[in-house]
Amino acid sequence: MDKIFFVPVGNAYNKKELADEQHRYNMLKIAIQNEPNLEILDIELNQNKNFKAIDVFKLINNKFKNSQNYFIMGADNFQKIENWKDYQTLISEFNYIVLSRENIGINKNKNKNVHYFKKCQIDCSSTQVREYIKQSNIQSLQEYIDNNVLNYIMNNQLYLYKKEEYI
Repeated sequence: MDKIFFVPVGNAYNKKELADEQHRYNMLKIAIQNEPNLEILDIELNQNKNFKAIDVFKLINNKFKNSQNYFIMGADNFQKIENWKDYQTLISEFNYIVLSRENIGINKNKNKNVHYFKKCQIDCSSTQVREYIKQSNIQSLQEYIDNNVLNYIMNNQLYLYKKEEYI
């Protein structure tokens, strides 16, 4: 792959414990600052619209017409794709790289557009990271989060936890 783009969801996405879009953008920017092949696409930010995956995927494919695009996600997220808007189109018209998660299997035969990477297992999700923050479990957080991002989280008291809880 030549480049990997991160696409943070906007504030219109309704998910409990989700930090403001600007904070999530800033954390991504900090995390990838020394990685020239990683970039952020802010297509969902500063919009008063709840984008669906199909809309975002079409926008990305339109923006990068001359490249072969893959959408990278964890198996836990891909497992839910049949609940998404226009999932049949999502499955048939887009390419995926699905990273395994512990105890979650994916039917690899669903589509030739799905590339499943079992050896590239992700042992931690954003939900788990937020739980570590809630528990003030700095040691575990340091295994998964860049220290500069962790400092940003603490300094901005993200995820409804007070800065004092980290000390």
